[in-house]
Amino acid sequence: MGLSLNSLQNSIGIEQLWTVNPLMERCSRIKSTVLTCILWNIRKCRNAEIFRHEDETNLMISRRCRDDLILWSNRCSSPSDRAKLVGWSKLFPM
Repeated sequence: MGLSLNSLQNSIGIEQLWTVNPLMERCSRIKSTVLTCILWNIRKCRNAEIFRHEDETNLMISRRCRDDLILWSNRCSSPSDRAKLVGWSKLFPM
């Protein structure tokens, strides 16, 4: 997925994801969007388990990340940002 896991420590806080930059993405807007998308969908999976007792697969989470990034790319006014988000979306399996 383009993650640089070598830069992550064993215990890392959520706020460190923005400073360590495990995505190796140069554009801070894109990095923030992709990280938010991933964390948002992990949270949705957790909520499905806690509140609805639904067990979601990693593939389901990955597909939602892909779909969200494509949706969000359509709202970008910058063609380069749009292309980057579409590029990131392709890293998630269909």
